[in-house]
Amino acid sequence: MHSGGAITLSPSNIVNGRMSYDNCTYISWDKYKESPEIQISNNDILLVKTGSSYGKCALVTDLPQAATINPQFVVLKYISYNAALLRYVLQSNYARSNYERFVLGTAIPTFTQVVLGDMLIPLPPANEQIKIIKEIDRWFAIIDEIESGTIELESYVKQTKSKILDLAISGKLVPQDPDDKPAIEFLKRINPNFQPCDNSHYGNLPENWEEIAMEEICKLYDGEKVSGPSLTYIDVKYLRGSKVGEFVTSGKYVPQGSTLILVDGENSGEVFTTPIDGYQGSTFKILGITEYLDKEYVLLLIKRSQKLLRENKVGSAIPHLNKKMFKELIVPVPPLAEQKRIVATVNMLFYKLDMITAEL
Repeated sequence: MHSGGAITLSPSNIVNGRMSYDNCTYISWDKYKESPEIQISNNDILLVKTGSSYGKCALVTDLPQAATINPQFVVLKYISYNAALLRYVLQSNYARSNYERFVLGTAIPTFTQVVLGDMLIPLPPANEQIKIIKEIDRWFAIIDEIESGTIELESYVKQTKSKILDLAISGKLVPQDPDDKPAIEFLKRINPNFQPCDNSHYGNLPENWEEIAMEEICKLYDGEKVSGPSLTYIDVKYLRGSKVGEFVTSGKYVPQGSTLILVDGENSGEVFTTPIDGYQGSTFKILGITEYLDKEYVLLLIKRSQKLLRENKVGSAIPHLNKKMFKELIVPVPPLAEQKRIVATVNMLFYKLDMITAEL
């Protein structure tokens, strides 16, 4: 027995319909002995009756030591029914609809034990109960295996996309065309004083490619301050589609199709395109990409650098994009015609990978 007392289980100890005994709190042995009504044993069923997770339940198995429950639970003991099957019945949509019909309260929803006691449940013969639970377990094992494979495949897809980007910006994704105009020609238009880098950051780049600092081809700036027109406030939740846009009458104007980069928060470095005219949210900067490069190619360069940027955020309370690092990123630039070939090939490969993921 644990010297600190008996473990106390809460709804957070039910994970995916099964009991987990990690992160338990403890109750003294004296209090444990004083409250036999909340002592639990293997083969009891714990059902959450109050709070946002009401209806959540699990069969108690493999208890590591003496245990109790907190007041959010009702415990079903001495079950004259296949306990594993009853657990599935209580997790079913049928049972859930009963809880929801009789739940009381809104801030802290609760259903009473009377509701549970009056609920009708199917009662197959004892031998059929065993057959049913075996069949459910068989299908759940198959589902778990599929989900495990899905997670693994999603990881492979993510790794493959990263490898595609690596190949793209090293000149190994599409064939070279000796007739392409060298990158230095348009880089000289961006900066007449441009000089090729003596110490290459990328080994064995193809001929006609160059390297340049990100700040030379991509600027971070704010929209023009405007007041009067009623426009949508462009923030992350709106761009992700998780909330309806709210209208404001002043702010930093961004026209439809503007490219924004998130500069505050955990996902700093993420890039969005504005679907409408609006006012720029405070967590964004506008990406001003030079007209001499293919815009989509530059966005691939940023996408490939997102992991590095996220790992090097600045600030503690609210992490921010490391703008100095962003500006100083050295990136490879191929001839313009090859940039377009790279973008087309990456988009085609990503589309195929996304189709695979969508079928999972």
